[in-house]
Amino acid sequence: MSSMARETFLHREERRRRGIAWGSALVLYLLAGLAVFLQGLLGRETFSMNPGPIQIRIGTPEGLDETSRVLPALKAASDSTPAPAAPANPPPPPAPEPKAQNSIEVPKTAPLTPAKPQAPAAPEVAMPPTRLAKDPGAPDSGTTGVASGFVGGTGSTSLKGSEAGNAFETNLGGGGSIGRALFVPIYLYMPLPLVVPDSIYKGIKASPDGFITRENRQLQFRSHYEQAGDRWRLSKADVAYKDRPGLWAVLESGGYDLSQADYKRGNSLRPVILDFELNPYDPVTKSVSLKAVEVRSGSGDTQVDEAVVYGFRQGSYSNGSQKVVRATFTYRFD
Repeated sequence: MSSMARETFLHREERRRRGIAWGSALVLYLLAGLAVFLQGLLGRETFSMNPGPIQIRIGTPEGLDETSRVLPALKAASDSTPAPAAPANPPPPPAPEPKAQNSIEVPKTAPLTPAKPQAPAAPEVAMPPTRLAKDPGAPDSGTTGVASGFVGGTGSTSLKGSEAGNAFETNLGGGGSIGRALFVPIYLYMPLPLVVPDSIYKGIKASPDGFITRENRQLQFRSHYEQAGDRWRLSKADVAYKDRPGLWAVLESGGYDLSQADYKRGNSLRPVILDFELNPYDPVTKSVSLKAVEVRSGSGDTQVDEAVVYGFRQGSYSNGSQKVVRATFTYRFD
């Protein structure tokens, strides 16, 4: 795999994570604004929202005077007070509201009986199209064979390829349309070299697209390696899987030979063979999940086996059948 393709892959993942973060923040702000808008729209009406004078009656809803029941003394005093004179020109009483003419009474009808709901039809499984060859317009991933893109077929299918001096093969059994939707380079998750010569550090270059400067890459290298004379030693043997792809790209930019990586130990590692099962296509998640992954035969190094399993799980497959498909994945250290 070329440096440009690996950097493109890493940057694409970084942009995807940034897009998810920005998208999540935007959704939260929109939800907060919607909540404020609904609160103002559906909030309770207050006195300040009513124009003109407000009359408040105490007692029954019809507004009867309840004061005489509670305070009889005040009622008696009010009876002794002379009533005010009627106005000279009293306002005419409001005219009664005319009754509607030719009104039609709507006869009552029996309530309609709702129809018995029918069970929804089973959703149709829609699988993405498969192709047997790599897209000519896609960037070169540095792998040979059918390492990426939708590949597969019916019946038993064998998918082969190579990367950084390692070879891999996937044997898919069973009927239906099956294949590999995405292959992530596994060597990017392999154990890092414990000791690196100073020439590698001095030879570190900026990313081919110029997105990451040489100084930033050297800083990334120093965050995991400590200088000891003319060599650099890994500060901690267990580097998180998420940090390994970036470090491998930095090492390669400095001239590190990936085909002769330290973890190979003179090509003494045995092939790693994984048995795995693919679930049927899920129309809800629109994906095919791994049901199980088991190491049938290890390389002789537990850390290498775990790295192969982790890198294998980063890829994805397609399964157009309606049943679980068993398959085998082999990773060789040539």
